[in-house]
Amino acid sequence: MNLNKQKLLNAYSAFATFFLLSHDEIKGEIIYTDIVPDETYSTNGDEYLVDLNNDGVTDFSINIIDISSSNVFFVMSEYYSALIQNVFILPTDGNAIAGSIVAGSYFSLMP
Repeated sequence: MNLNKQKLLNAYSAFATFFLLSHDEIKGEIIYTDIVPDETYSTNGDEYLVDLNNDGVTDFSINIIDISSSNVFFVMSEYYSALIQNVFILPTDGNAIAGSIVAGSYFSLMP
């Protein structure tokens, strides 16, 4: 390890030690919600509401939105239709999502 990295590691270690020793107590809590029965969502318009802290207020919603198009792909002298299924995670009530990917798309080709 070069000298510069060693100095940075030493500085970080000193700061982490000071931080941990200067606080009396650190608390954390995990709220587990088992969904019974387990749910499967796959139809256009399906929505699942997520309440992360069990306070009765929806924090996020997970939505499925299908988009179908006719004759979009031309492969080997034949036109194909496409079904594009999107899964969106949408924040509610002032919540946010870190990062930039909030949707996933799944493609199906149909002759």
